Amino acid sequence: LDNRYRFLKELRKGDERRGTIVLAGEYKGYQIEAFEYLYETYSTNDKGNRQTHYHWSNHYILTETHPNAPLPYPELRVYPENFFSKIGQMFGYDDIDFESIEFSKSFTVRSKNKRFAYDIIHPRVIEWLLARRSTTLEIEDSYVGISFEGKMVRTSVVRRIDELIAFRELFPGYLFDGSR
Repeated sequence: LDNRYRFLKELRKGDERRGTIVLAGEYKGYQIEAFEYLYETYSTNDKGNRQTHYHWSNHYILTETHPNAPLPYPELRVYPENFFSKIGQMFGYDDIDFESIEFSKSFTVRSKNKRFAYDIIHPRVIEWLLARRSTTLEIEDSYVGISFEGKMVRTSVVRRIDELIAFRELFPGYLFDGSR
């Protein structure tokens, strides 16, 4: 998983990284892979005792198969604003802002291709994300993904995949008609 989905930031953290649950197949005409991911970090207390910390995340990836998709997609990351992203912005890490002040305060958007970011993050997507504030979106190459912190919850898998497909179906049609 680390090599196939290198663009997923969460897969580059910690040690002993591994997928613990992996589901793959076709669903509603899309190629989908869903997986739970685990990595470890360590800390040492003042007595020199090492403690292992376990971190889980769950990811839902759609592999783009539309024959007219403008592949490879440039990298685009959209994730909830946090302390570290605010610090990064203070030191010059570029965050793309949008007309919606609420959205720009709630999410960090990063891409080297601002035009692609504005194409994908249009008003309907902004509304969609504001209703799902814990969602991380990552797009690159032929992959469109959404991610969440924590363990994969069996009863939420289909709902999360449906959310991924709903997001993908918000991509503007002009991306696929060759007019761009």
